[in-house]
Amino acid sequence: MADAPMDPRAQALLDAHVAFWRAQCQGQALRRQIRVQIEGLLDDAGGLPLARLLDADTVKSWAVYVVRNLDLGPDLATLVGRIARRLYEDPIQQETTLADVLPDAALEVFVDQLLELHDLRRALVTEFVGNPLYASLISEVLLHALRDYLAKNEALNKLPGAKSALKLGRGLMDRAKPGLGDQLDAQLRQFAQRETQASLKTSERFLHEHLDDDTIRDAVRQVWERLREEPLAGYRALVTAQQVEDLAMVGTAYWREFRQTDYLAAMLEAGVEAFYERHADTPVQAVLAELGVTRELLRTGLSQLLPELLRNLEQAGLLDAIIRRLLVEFYASDEMRAVLDAL
Repeated sequence: MADAPMDPRAQALLDAHVAFWRAQCQGQALRRQIRVQIEGLLDDAGGLPLARLLDADTVKSWAVYVVRNLDLGPDLATLVGRIARRLYEDPIQQETTLADVLPDAALEVFVDQLLELHDLRRALVTEFVGNPLYASLISEVLLHALRDYLAKNEALNKLPGAKSALKLGRGLMDRAKPGLGDQLDAQLRQFAQRETQASLKTSERFLHEHLDDDTIRDAVRQVWERLREEPLAGYRALVTAQQVEDLAMVGTAYWREFRQTDYLAAMLEAGVEAFYERHADTPVQAVLAELGVTRELLRTGLSQLLPELLRNLEQAGLLDAIIRRLLVEFYASDEMRAVLDAL
């Protein structure tokens, strides 16, 4: 911008130009501008290949930069937590069932896709069976079964005095030799643990053989039939609003750290590369159409948002200032002065 005062003729043109665009930001004129500009932009640039407008390296750099540097402030976690609580408490959770958000046909598709992951299923079974917690569970089940068997065995109960002996046995053994009952309990537990370790491989084979596609599908369908008409609000019996809010805040805090990792950057770059491998030579308008961004969607979206936004800016006395900033440097420029002097 030139330092000299603006030529009065340029000032008059600037004022007229600002007034013109102010009028274009209202009512029917605004709707026409939205239509004309969207149609013009798509007609002019829509036929260009995507890579002609933006190459893959530029998009990758921009994506990584935005993810790493877009910081919505230290209160973001609190905001996300409050949003999660509002969603949790919304009345629609009580009015909506599981079947409303996951139709039966969609569930069947998901199950079919999951059942295709045979190697993953085998790996999960192997990891589950090999977990010490699983071994402890089986050992405890076997131990309790042995105790119940001894306590409820009909053949033993028919023997004269056997039932009373079983009831008094622990006390009699402890009186005969202090700690004998505990020793027998320990030996019984060791027996259960040894038998469990010996049976784990058999258990793994059993699960691999019997957790076939049909068995899993039938089990899922049985569970689904019991739950499908339950309202979404049913989860409130399992988790509180405060817990949901806390989890959302923890997840947001984790994201702030995770977004700085090289791993996420690599995933973003790989995603962009895959997209460009398919669409680099595709016309922009075809890419937008494949993504569902149609002319009608753009027109409708802007027609819903822009009128109120521009109206509020005008009422706040800001619209003229915004338009003037876009135009004033040209009208105060040497180029504009040269045009006026040549007239």
